Amino acid sequence: MDDIILKITAEIVITQEDVDDIMSTALDSSTLQCWCSEVNVVGRYLGEYASEQISRGG
Repeated sequence: MDDIILKITAEIVITQEDVDDIMSTALDSSTLQCWCSEVNVVGRYLGEYASEQISRGG
């Protein structure tokens, strides 16, 4: 029997708020310690919280 190949293309929109939420969860969880020992903001804060740096170009 021949294999069937399907190609699926999807467009996913990730908002600044989505990135903030993902980073906030990552930085606040104990899971962070598995891949990083410390997180520091370099330069000036671009938001109220460190988790907002990435979505704001930091």
